[in-house]
Amino acid sequence: MVIRMRSLKVSYPSGVCYFLIQLPFSVEVLFVLITALSFVASFLLYHLFIRRSPVLRLLFGMRPL
Repeated sequence: MVIRMRSLKVSYPSGVCYFLIQLPFSVEVLFVLITALSFVASFLLYHLFIRRSPVLRLLFGMRPL
């Protein structure tokens, strides 16, 4: 008996993940890479843009400087 599976359409959280998924690494390594890159990107966005902008501080519910 042959079981045919349909291809899954997955939306990736960022453009970087699209390129990482195509690399010939195991699922575990890809998970660690994507998790680490997502954390670094979130950290940098927060520290470079949100903390320094008064408008974004207000929108994110932070006290003004």
